[in-house]
Amino acid sequence: MTVTRIHSANGTIEVTGAGYQPEGEFMEKGEKVNPVDAPQLEQLLRISALNNDSTIQLNNGNWVCFGDPTEGAFVVAAEKAGIPVKALKEEYPRVSEIPFDSTRKRMTTVHRTPEGNLVAYVKGASEMVLERSTMILDGEVRDLTQKDIDENLAVMQGMAEDALRVLGMAYKELPDDYDVSALEVDEVEADLVFVGLMGMIDPAREEVPAAIKMAAEAGIRSVMVTGDHRITAVAIAKQIGILREETDLSVLEGIEIEALTDDQLDDTIENVRVCARVSPEHKMRIALSLKRLNHIVAMTGDGVNDAPALKAADIGVAMGIKGTDVTKEASDMVLEDDNFATIVHAIKGGREIYTNVTKYIRLMLAANFDEFLEITVTAVLGLPVPFLPIHILWINLVTDGLPALALSIDPPDPDIMKYPPRDPKEDILKRFWRFIVFAALVDFISDFIPFFWVYIDTIAKTGGDFELAAATARTVAFTSIVFFEFLLAYQCRSETKHIFQMGLEGWTANKMLFISVVVGLGLQFMILYIPAFNVIFHVVPLTGFQLLLCFLGSLTAFLIVPQRLIPKRQYVEHRRV
Repeated sequence: MTVTRIHSANGTIEVTGAGYQPEGEFMEKGEKVNPVDAPQLEQLLRISALNNDSTIQLNNGNWVCFGDPTEGAFVVAAEKAGIPVKALKEEYPRVSEIPFDSTRKRMTTVHRTPEGNLVAYVKGASEMVLERSTMILDGEVRDLTQKDIDENLAVMQGMAEDALRVLGMAYKELPDDYDVSALEVDEVEADLVFVGLMGMIDPAREEVPAAIKMAAEAGIRSVMVTGDHRITAVAIAKQIGILREETDLSVLEGIEIEALTDDQLDDTIENVRVCARVSPEHKMRIALSLKRLNHIVAMTGDGVNDAPALKAADIGVAMGIKGTDVTKEASDMVLEDDNFATIVHAIKGGREIYTNVTKYIRLMLAANFDEFLEITVTAVLGLPVPFLPIHILWINLVTDGLPALALSIDPPDPDIMKYPPRDPKEDILKRFWRFIVFAALVDFISDFIPFFWVYIDTIAKTGGDFELAAATARTVAFTSIVFFEFLLAYQCRSETKHIFQMGLEGWTANKMLFISVVVGLGLQFMILYIPAFNVIFHVVPLTGFQLLLCFLGSLTAFLIVPQRLIPKRQYVEHRRV
C-alpha cells in the first residue's frame, strides 16, 4: 500500500516512491514541492500520521509495516516529507480515541498539542468525513460550500477510477477542559474542518490475475468483497480479471444488501462479482446466501469482526500476516502469505492428491475383483484353482502394490485445473465402479482364455497329466494377470486420455512407475525360469508360445479398456467464492 496522490484546496500533489521504503518526492504539476513550505499538505500528513496505530521498520534490509497497511502507507508518506512520526507522536500525545467502525466508517483520535490545546483528528471514507464537515482549510479556515463538496467528490471519483483507495482527513479543535474520558461521537465528529484527500494504491501481486484466470477455468467463481468505494472496487476488479464489464447486476453495495431480504439476496447474488462498501455483517449474509444456493463457499478475512463470516462459510480462510488471533481461531485454514494465488495453488494441490488416490484405488480394486472372478468361476466349473495363496500375495504386494504406490505420487495432469469441480458428497466408487468392473472383466477374459486353452492343450499333449496341466495353466494365469496389471497401471494414469494420446511422456513421466514395472517384469521372469523360484511359487517354465499368449492377452488393457471404459468426468457444478 502506497500513498500516490494527495488533494487539498490548494490542488493535487503526486507522491513518488513505492512500498514501505520512506523515500520519495512530492510533485505538483511536474515541480517538486517541499511539504514544509505547504502548510495544508503538512497538516494532511500530520493528521494521517497521528490518527494511526502502525509503524514501519527496517528488517533485514527491507522496510516492513507492522499494523494496518493503509496506516503504514500514511506513516511512509509522512516520513517522505521529513516528518519523524515517532517524534511527532511524542509531541502530540494521544489522550483518547473513537475507534473505527463499519457503520461510521471513520476513526477519531484526540491529541494534546505542544501548546496544551486539545484537537481531534478524523480520518475515514471521504464522503463520510465530508458529511460531518462544515468548514474547510483553504489557506485559512472558511465555510465549506457545496462547490467544495462537489469538487472533492469529483476528485475522489477520479482517484477511485484509477484504482486508488481514498480517505478523507479532517480535524476539530476541542475546548481545553473537554472530558476526553467520555467522548461523544455526535459531538466530537461534528462541525469538522475538512483538510483533504489521500489516495493510496494497493497493487495486486503479479501472480493474482493468472490465479484468478486459473480459478475461473476450474469452475471457481471469485467474488471481491471489500469495504472500498464502489468505483475503487470496480477498477481493481477489472485490473485483476474478476470483472470484465460493470453492469447493474455485477456490483452490489453494502447499503443495497441491507435493503434486501434473504430471498431477494439469494436472487441477486448469483450474478454479483464485486461487493463494495460492505461490513462484516454483510460478509456473513453473502456467505450464507451462497450456501443456500448450494455453492461451496470459501471466505477470507483478517479482522476480529470477520470471524462470524469465516464460521458461516464452508471454508474460512484467515490471513496469516494481517489476521488477528480471533480470526485465525475461527477459520479452517490460515493463509501464511496473505496471497490469493496461494489459495488457488492449494486447490490445485488438493485436486492432484485426490486424483492420485483414485488412480491407486482403480488399479487395486480392478485387480482384486479380477482375482475374485477367476477363483470363483474356475471353482464353479470344476477347474484347477488359477492362483495359489503365494501368487495372490505376490500380485497384491508386488505386481499391483508397487505400481499403485508409484501412481500415488504420479505427476499431475497439466489440465487438472481446467476441469469443473466435483461434488464433494459423491461416493468415490460411484464415479469409477464401471471402470473397475469392466477392467476386471477384461482382465478375467484375457487370463481365463489362455488358462483354459493351456490346461486343455497340456492334458491332450501329455496323455492326461492333470497335475502338470494344472501347474502349467496356473503359471499362464499368474503371468497373464501380471502382464495385464502392469499395462493397466499406465492406463490408470489418466481418466480422460489414452496412454498413447499422452505420447512418450505418458510412459516416462512417472519414473517410479516405470521402475516398478521393469523391476516387476524382471522378478516375474526370475520366478518363471529360475528353478529355485519355480519350487517356491509352484510354477513351471513357459514355452515361447505360452508366453506370447500371456502377452497378447494383456494387450486388451490398451485395446478395450481405454476406448470403452474410462468414464468421462461427471460433475455437479459447485462454484467456490
